[in-house]
Amino acid sequence: MTNVFQTLLSGLLSGGVYALPAVGLSLIWGVMKIVNIAHGVLALLGSYLALTLFRALGIDPLLAAVLMLPVFFLIGLIVQHTLVRPVINQPEISSLMILFAFTIVLENVITRVWTGDFRAMTPAYSGMSLDFAGANLSVVRTITFGLAVVAVFGLDALLARTYIGKAIRATAQNQTAAMLAGIDTDRVALIAFGIGTALAGVAGVALGLIYSFHPSVHILWVVKSFLVTVLGGVGNIRGAFAAGLLLGVAESFLGTYVSFRWVDFFIYGLLLLVLLVRPQGLLRGAASA
Repeated sequence: MTNVFQTLLSGLLSGGVYALPAVGLSLIWGVMKIVNIAHGVLALLGSYLALTLFRALGIDPLLAAVLMLPVFFLIGLIVQHTLVRPVINQPEISSLMILFAFTIVLENVITRVWTGDFRAMTPAYSGMSLDFAGANLSVVRTITFGLAVVAVFGLDALLARTYIGKAIRATAQNQTAAMLAGIDTDRVALIAFGIGTALAGVAGVALGLIYSFHPSVHILWVVKSFLVTVLGGVGNIRGAFAAGLLLGVAESFLGTYVSFRWVDFFIYGLLLLVLLVRPQGLLRGAASA
């Protein structure tokens, strides 16, 4: 029973971290109807910036995560205005290819600046663990899970209770109707991209605290975020969080009781099943953007 509880807790903590980058991707996808393939490399940039702040200035990665919010919000505004907006009315492949090119460029910039070596953030608490009902909880994973909860429910509150949040939801649901209601949908798209990118920066810090990283690891991150977004329903913030938890628990139990060699097979098999049976996602409508 203890082993099962340990596996469950480990899966939930991992799932929260999976949900964190997926929430930003889901928001951008839901509002702008584009797949931001650069989301993973932007998160990776957050990892490297947090690492530099930690090693050069002694700034704790958790404080760096807070600092990432305005910095990456601004980066998101710039990327959306200069790269995405000019092709927003063209076929979706145009934005996809531009963001793919941007991904390659940014990955090469990261490689030039930080080299291709594996890096890791190791604050004093990185190796600490807590005892909880007979199970060991990693302090870092618990903290990053907390970051995910704050980000998800903070964004959910923003979408539900503020004017800009309601404008984002209206634009995501029906852009034409939103325009007729007097909403500046171009401005909404700009802000949504900024918020999604800001969440990517925070996610990069969280991922960098848990895993070692290198310039091409963003590919794995964006694929996992895509999986969580599809499972939870595009634009569904709570759905992304629930799907992240489901994915984390599934991986934890499969890795513990089956074999890690089968984890990806079963996980992407689950994605295929959801796309066939419920393509709108597992929790469509619960808290859509």
